[in-house]
Amino acid sequence: MDARYKIVNTLLNAVTTTQTSQAFPIPAEDRTIQASISGTGAVSATVLWYGSNINSTKGGRLFATSTLSGTTTDDTGVVVTEQWPFVYVQLSAISGTGAAVTVTIGY
Repeated sequence: MDARYKIVNTLLNAVTTTQTSQAFPIPAEDRTIQASISGTGAVSATVLWYGSNINSTKGGRLFATSTLSGTTTDDTGVVVTEQWPFVYVQLSAISGTGAAVTVTIGY
């Protein structure tokens, strides 16, 4: 697929507390996952990525972990070849003044 047609879904948008996203249906192709954090001073967060064959945020299989840590901002991203039809994330930890995390998946 031509990159100009890439679809990006936001699973979490500038969230400031630990939480789990809804499950998103994703087509069977390689995906790019990205997580970012911003705040004031030292910020950190951990994002757990899960795949599942069912449209649920329970019982998925962990396929990636994004560890964010920096001064004011940080981001991670990687190509994932996992072919789960549904993906969800869990923001399992977040700290720092005004820390907010955004998580996206592109395909």
